[in-house]
This record gives sequence, C-alpha cells and structure tokens, in this order.
Amino acid sequence: MHGISATTRARFGSIFGAALLAALVPVAGASAAVVHVVHAFAGGSGGGNPGASLVPGRHGMLYGTTGSGGADGCGHGCGTVFSLARDGTLSVLHAFQPDGDGIDPVALVRDGAGNLYGVTVQGGDGTDCPVVISGCGTLFKIAPNGTETILHAFQGGTDGTFPYGLNIDGAGNLYGVTGLGGFKKHNRGFGTVFEMTAGGAYSVLYAFQGGTDGLTPSGNLARDGAGNLYGATTDAGAPTHGTVFKLTPGGVKTTLHAFGGNPDGSGPQAGVVIDGAGKLYGTTTGGGASGHGAVFKVDAEGTESVLYSFAGGADGGSPEAGVILDGAGNLYGDTYLGGTGGCPNGCGVIFAIAPGGTETTLVSLGKRDGGYPGSNLFLNANGLLFGTTSGMGPDGLGTVFRLPGL
Repeated sequence: MHGISATTRARFGSIFGAALLAALVPVAGASAAVVHVVHAFAGGSGGGNPGASLVPGRHGMLYGTTGSGGADGCGHGCGTVFSLARDGTLSVLHAFQPDGDGIDPVALVRDGAGNLYGVTVQGGDGTDCPVVISGCGTLFKIAPNGTETILHAFQGGTDGTFPYGLNIDGAGNLYGVTGLGGFKKHNRGFGTVFEMTAGGAYSVLYAFQGGTDGLTPSGNLARDGAGNLYGATTDAGAPTHGTVFKLTPGGVKTTLHAFGGNPDGSGPQAGVVIDGAGKLYGTTTGGGASGHGAVFKVDAEGTESVLYSFAGGADGGSPEAGVILDGAGNLYGDTYLGGTGGCPNGCGVIFAIAPGGTETTLVSLGKRDGGYPGSNLFLNANGLLFGTTSGMGPDGLGTVFRLPGL
C-alpha cells in the first residue's frame, strides 16, 4: 500500500496493510518543461525522504516535512519540519524525537498567523496501537519561533490511530483522518474523521464501520462553504476498492461513490479536492483501464467519471498523491511510478489534465531530479509547480523541485 511515506514503508512495511490484513528524459508529445532541483536532501540533521505536500508562506517561503533524518534515534532519524527559502536555503524548524514526540510527519498546514500544524503517523505516548510500533501518532503545532506543542497524542482506541492528512478552516479548526481506530472491533477499528477546534477540543466526528461503509480513510479532506467534509477511504465499500464520502456538520455520512476496480479506479490514497461547482477530483493508485491507476471526478450527485487511466509506461502509473486545480480548471498531479527515467519501474511523471480531459505528461523524472513523488504539487502565482520526491536525487534521499505549469 502506498499511502504512507517511503521511510515508514521501509521501516515497518505497510502499517495499514499489516494491521488490516538534473537529467530529464522528454516523453513523446510532452511539453518542453525542465525540472529544476531546488533542494536535494542528504540525510542527517537536514532530513531526508520528504513526504508531506509543500505549504506556501510569505516571500516565497515553502514549508514541508521529511520522514527521516533530524535528531538521532528511530533508526535513520524521526523526521523534521523544514522551511525552504526562495534561494534554496533549508532550515530545520523542528527535529522529532524518539521518546513521546511524533515520528514520520506526513501532513502539514499553516494558519494566517504563521503557525504550522501537522500529523505524524507514529510516535506519541499511545500504547494501544494495533501493531507493535512506537506510538499511534500525534497532532502537533509549531509556532513561528519554532516551539513545538503536541496537541493530541493518539491512543489507539476510540480517538483513532495513525493520522494521515489535515485540513484547516478560516477559524483555525483542524480536520483530519486516522487510518485505523475509532471503536474496538478486532482490536483496531476502521478509521475516523476527527476535529481539533481552535480552542483545543478534540473530537471524533465519524468512526467508519468497515464493509460497505468503507475503511482506512487516507489523505486530505476537502471542505465546502457549508462545512461539509469530503474524503476517500482506501478500502472496502461495495465492491471493496475504496470509496468517496461526504460528512455533514451534523455527522451524517454518505458514500458518494464506491470504486469498482477495472475500468473504474481502485484504492484512492490522497483524499479529494473540490471546485467551485462542488465537483470532487482525486486519484486512485490502482484500477482504471490498465490497472495502473486513474484520475477521477465525482459530481455533487455522486456520479463518477474516469478522466484519465494511466498505462504504467511513459505516461506514469500508481499515483499516490492527489491533484490540484488552477484558476482555469486544469488539474496537476504526479505519479509514484512510470515514466522514462532510469529508476526501477520508472521515477514517476508530472502530468496535467485540461478541462476537456486532454492529459499532458509535463516531465518524466530522472534519477537526478528525484524519484517516486508521493505528495500533492503546489502551484504559485507565477505559474510554477513545486513538489517533492521521496527518493533518488543526488544523494538518494529525495528532492524539492520546480517546473513550469501549462
């Protein structure tokens, strides 16, 4: 399963699965975009294997996380939160510690005052996790002066286990999902949607029941103007290939779409985004016409359509990240595998899909660019796309890159 960082997969295998069961190679027809490596991770105190999507700040500053490096402990380090200046200068804002702190940060958001909030998929003081690891995950805050505060340490029971994905509203309330937990059944539960209010009150908004209800929510939630939350589960539904769901402010949950595998999608890992008309967009790591994943759309009535099916070759395959929207309705994303780079099974590609459904492979990543991108892209006001790769690059520990959009 691709839904956690490369570092976590390497260290523990698939936690969810175990618990639940600057060379550029153009692609034919692709644009002439060139990848620029903004920063190459080298491990150690500077971190390695970035996992979360980049978050913009003032004056061109970007913020992100790494799944390894930082302080000693946790094998190759417990991970970091970093800032990256426009000139590529990286500063570590927080290095996670092995005792009681978080391990492997996988999501990050920022409020208007400059505070950063995120989740770690492991760590904290929870002891009732459904697999033997160090803690069940944390929800944390980092103030502009670098002070870190643990807002909630997941305990592995009704409060959830293994948080993944985070969203913040205009009032500073945080919303996220946990891949497991929620209620005691087979000693794990099937995942939750949670809220942490700006005042510090934590609550579970919904606990998944498994089966046709879905299980193992993963990735970011989307929120509309009425306060409804939208997301995806990686498993179950009817049939058992994952779901897209809606959760009202009153806690009423509706399954909008249950994925069917081929030629439909299978296993959405990254949640969804929403446009001004209420349409939802996302990716699946499997399924589609060729079994290598798909980009999908779900309208407000729950009608799903596959916008593009990856073939697993030059056009990429197995997208772990979701998609983002620009003002013209173009979608941008990346695939974890595929392309014509020199990595085993390809280093991944950066792609765009126009409103009419035309897919363009913007670049096929090569080893020096970094390989295996697994987080959402960020598009700045100048039309430049920024992203991260979880591996490869000059030191083999991932990169931050940029390239022009459409």
